[in-house]
Amino acid sequence: MKKQGHLLVLATSFFLLASCGSLEKEIKPIRDEQAANQTVTTGRVDHGVYQGVLTEGSYQTSSIRGLTAGGTSVGYNQKNFEAGLLKLSKATFPTDVYYFHEGSVLNEETVLKWLGRESKENPEGLNAENKEIPLVFQQAIEYDFFKEDGESLSGLSLGLSFTRYDEEANSTTPISQEVFMKQVRKTVNGVLSRVRKMPSLEKVPIVIGIFEQAKSTDINGGHYIYSAVSKDGEKAVDLFDEVEEAYITLPVLSGQSNLATEQGLAKVFQTFKSSLQKAFPQVVGVTGKAHYLDKEVESLVINLDSKYFSQTEIDSLTQFVGKQIESLFEEIQGSVEIQIQAVATPQAYVGRKAGEKEIISYQFD
Repeated sequence: MKKQGHLLVLATSFFLLASCGSLEKEIKPIRDEQAANQTVTTGRVDHGVYQGVLTEGSYQTSSIRGLTAGGTSVGYNQKNFEAGLLKLSKATFPTDVYYFHEGSVLNEETVLKWLGRESKENPEGLNAENKEIPLVFQQAIEYDFFKEDGESLSGLSLGLSFTRYDEEANSTTPISQEVFMKQVRKTVNGVLSRVRKMPSLEKVPIVIGIFEQAKSTDINGGHYIYSAVSKDGEKAVDLFDEVEEAYITLPVLSGQSNLATEQGLAKVFQTFKSSLQKAFPQVVGVTGKAHYLDKEVESLVINLDSKYFSQTEIDSLTQFVGKQIESLFEEIQGSVEIQIQAVATPQAYVGRKAGEKEIISYQFD
């Protein structure tokens, strides 16, 4: 459950592009000569996923993706940073009402200035001027949302990423709670007040997510700790919802305690691994990653490395895995995915969508 508190401080689509209209209408093809003059979307096959807006018939990427104060982005943090903001956004911008567009309001020049230290040369800098204080504010990401006309920007989501660790070449020093939260307060209100001055953003809802990076050596990656929605032109936010989110790598190392060990998922995973490798000893690697949201498993992804190559071997392995999902992971309400590969080549996928019982499987040629 979210708590309120003061911030102290799959497929490839087989559909052709569709003109914007009711999201539930049948997707219809658009002639090439029309595409340049109409707003079109990607269409979709999953109603839990946004339709993406195509600009002049082309999908536009974000110019600020991956920009960091330190110059490099850590893969585990980056993936959680992006995926987590998308999940937070859906509560305010439902997928059946809004279209999605990669961030286009903030540009690279602006964000790089914000990520820098405040100084006479860079008055836009949001990190501390004092060089004794680490660069706590590390990244920003933007998602844009449009309603049915596909032309008027109707909402914005901003992810702001912060680190609790000063990582040098040979040492890692924790950053105090006081310094961390002071930087969060300064950044949130600084970014929001500036964005509100931009054309068309004076009144639209803005979702803000506060992301806490993990250390670069942590394979679980970071997670969101707070979220809020700025409405009616608010230029500052004091009241945030606490986000109870965690990413946990499986199997859990001996002696560790986390949600997976407390709720039994670690034991179930170990049972799955043991039974699988007993039946199929050429499955040489079994690892997984669980995403918890509000202390419930939102998704479980398991990767299998196998040394089976014939069609009959892969058929049998896929069937066995599907039955294991039905029995061992029955209590998980979130989605379950098992990806099977050999020598880094995908062989098969077996899964079950959140809240459903049907097992889906397919094999790659």
